[in-house]
Amino acid sequence: FIVANYASITIFLLLLTLYLIEKDSKFLMLFPLMLLFFSSTAQFAFFSALFFYAFFHKKIFLAIVSFLLFGISLFFDRYEIGGIPRGHLAELFAVYAVIFSPFYLLALIYALYRFLVKERKNLIWYVTFNAFVFSLLLSIRQKISVTDFSVYMVIGAILVVMVFQKSIQIRLPQFRAIYKRVCQVIIVFLFLETFLIALNYPIYKISNHKIAVIDSSIYTIYKMAKEKKCIKKFQKRHENLYRYYHLQKCK
Repeated sequence: FIVANYASITIFLLLLTLYLIEKDSKFLMLFPLMLLFFSSTAQFAFFSALFFYAFFHKKIFLAIVSFLLFGISLFFDRYEIGGIPRGHLAELFAVYAVIFSPFYLLALIYALYRFLVKERKNLIWYVTFNAFVFSLLLSIRQKISVTDFSVYMVIGAILVVMVFQKSIQIRLPQFRAIYKRVCQVIIVFLFLETFLIALNYPIYKISNHKIAVIDSSIYTIYKMAKEKKCIKKFQKRHENLYRYYHLQKCK
């Protein structure tokens, strides 16, 4: 089976955009930015991160472009925001724990905090921090899909490595053992999480589409296409996926 998803494309466009921004390619970065605007993710969180980065680093052109894209993405409802408080915050942490592994998630949160209070904030921090904070705030009112914000938090691994490397360098060899053990534990759990993710669909299928290790919503459109159902609630950000699976809106 094939589950079509924007995540891999979004990550590629995200990395390309960050690279072009670091190289100060003002006009070349517009192309991946526009493509990110049409991605089926919480792109408004990324645009807001770019705006704050550009504002504090006095990059006028980037600040204007990112602010316009942020405003347009909210005006045209590229990401639907709504619902009432239902306590999805704990569920969000559970999803992040499965994706990143519990120990790595703690390391990522510590790295975000460390850069917030001590280190010089770079572009990667702004993107990861904004995505994480927005996901926490929105999860109070609505269920967050696994791909909405996690694609923008993946690059936070660089922050974890930077914090770990600096912690190792400033300590004598005899005091580095605990950091090495923590690193080993995180790597072991990452491998275990990889197996869990690989087993996500078999568990979902065996349980008759009731239980999923990560998030069953990533299979919703695929399941509708397989059962040849029509779309009751049309979402603009999934329009391309509807076309891919030849799904029609219910009359």
